[in-house]
Amino acid sequence: MSSLQQARRGLMEALEMLGKEPSTEKPVQVERPICDKPQGPADHERTMSCRKCGEGFVSRCTVHTVGTSSHYWWSACPACEQSAKDQAAAGLAKDRAAWRASKTAILASASGVAPRFELARLASFRATLPEQRQALATITEYLATFDARAWRPLLLLGPPGTGKTHCASALVSELIESRHLFCEISTFGEIVRALRATWSGGTWTEADEMERLARLHFLAIDDLGVSKLGESEARILFDVVNSRYERKRPVAISSNLTPHELAAVVGGRVWDRLAEGATFVPMQWPSHRRPTA
Repeated sequence: MSSLQQARRGLMEALEMLGKEPSTEKPVQVERPICDKPQGPADHERTMSCRKCGEGFVSRCTVHTVGTSSHYWWSACPACEQSAKDQAAAGLAKDRAAWRASKTAILASASGVAPRFELARLASFRATLPEQRQALATITEYLATFDARAWRPLLLLGPPGTGKTHCASALVSELIESRHLFCEISTFGEIVRALRATWSGGTWTEADEMERLARLHFLAIDDLGVSKLGESEARILFDVVNSRYERKRPVAISSNLTPHELAAVVGGRVWDRLAEGATFVPMQWPSHRRPTA
């Protein structure tokens, strides 16, 4: 089993170990001297000098009741109390940022984004031609209106080297970073190999892997249609697409084929589902990999 497969299968366990996002500030610790029970109005407040900051302030006697017992304390220095609250808030913000960074790292480790595309973002996509700018605008709109509970296929279609994998990887990374969603990019060949790997026995079954794929908030299938599908591959593709279709989980497909060619490769049942509510993004321009004159 590859390290990526291990990360994917152990994703929920890793997140459980991380725990929930911190939501409570640490208790504010400030000096509050004990006072006697006030006997009259004059006993309710006094002018004090803070031993920590040296500031003078008016302190008021406050009562704290626990059960049948009452305790009396002078109120703390307002400046020191506010400073302690600010420090607690800053500490909580720091803890939250660390938690979010850890969750992002865990999700990214199982995302399947290749090292070449780890820094790929929509903002870094080279869009100089009008059709490139239109494609980028369409994908950016898809991201801005993304709904993990809606069936909205995104079809990135064009020849090799036009940025399809860059854009699909960028969507996965940006959804993880901004919304901490379970997102993944895999070639169809990788999906087939992961499912076939369960056939040799073990605790992780084909049903477990199919369920994992179905539950992802976003799945990008890269380079679909590079080879003809056999009977087994066609069944797997239908099961993956249909399971997400039934659960209203969005999917992105990248392919070097035209819509007509892709429809012929994936078959009528799969194409009928992919075409429903699909956003087509034509990416027909020269390869970015070739030097321009």
